[in-house]
Amino acid sequence: GDAENVAECLSQIDSASPLMRGIRWILDYVGPFDGNSATHVNAARKDIDYLRGGEGGTVTPEFEEGFAMLSQYDFSFDAQLAPEQLPAMAELASRYPEVPVCLNHVGKPRLVLGPYSNATEPDEYVLTEWKE
Repeated sequence: GDAENVAECLSQIDSASPLMRGIRWILDYVGPFDGNSATHVNAARKDIDYLRGGEGGTVTPEFEEGFAMLSQYDFSFDAQLAPEQLPAMAELASRYPEVPVCLNHVGKPRLVLGPYSNATEPDEYVLTEWKE
């Protein structure tokens, strides 16, 4: 949504409980965004890779604007994302050091088994890429 809507939502969340500490967002997209590369149903519903769907494969301006607002509420950001998105998340986080970031599932290491769910041995290429 637009920045005004995000600010209103964050304000409501903040006032709902003194225990609120952060926002979790499922951003999972693998490979280049094509509208069908979501690895989680929640990301598929959004139909956009917020971390790489902006101009030139960058963070979308709307997402970055909302991310920046988290510091106003002392909220952290919990990111569930794919390994391919880690560089974009790192770049975004570096621009807003006042927003603590938690990487859920450490960039989805399940993908080191390769593209097939029945794989039992790590795909060395994918594993090397994930480690970087």
